[in-house]
Amino acid sequence: MQQNGSHEVTDYGNGIVTPRELASVLGLSEAQVYTLRRRNVIQPIRAIRAHKTEFQLGPAVHAYIQFKCAQDSASQADFHKERALKEQANRELREILLEQTRAQLHRACDVESVQADSNAEIRSKLLKFGNQLSLEIAGKNDPAKVKTIIDTRVRGLLNERSQAGIHVRICRGDRIRRPQN
Repeated sequence: MQQNGSHEVTDYGNGIVTPRELASVLGLSEAQVYTLRRRNVIQPIRAIRAHKTEFQLGPAVHAYIQFKCAQDSASQADFHKERALKEQANRELREILLEQTRAQLHRACDVESVQADSNAEIRSKLLKFGNQLSLEIAGKNDPAKVKTIIDTRVRGLLNERSQAGIHVRICRGDRIRRPQN
């Protein structure tokens, strides 16, 4: 710090400092102070020589603090606020989509149960089908009539199966129960 006559300067805000002294106050290197000057973050008050400048301590520290806080203007503060709101909205949207996706998934034990029921029902119908078909074609000697009867019964069974509703079971731990209708 410079001295004013025999009195030391006690008004640090208006004190005049060199780049080296400013660097020491801000905890930077002298090169970083010159970079801040080049970027117009801090303003010198006068140039002594080509590369030597002086700064007013208070405004230089204030400008550096504003630079570090990244709130040079209200528009930048609004930008950060809007960005935070956007991030929050995106997070909420992802949570909603995750809940919807989970609601559409079926537990493996539920799917296995439905498949097992369907397979058992098909097996039962096919076993009954053989007995019913043998009664209808017994005593028929015309192969065309036998083929027509078999085709009709097979198509009927397939149509019945394709229109059958799927019975959903809900898996609760180890117990499986049918939903109440």
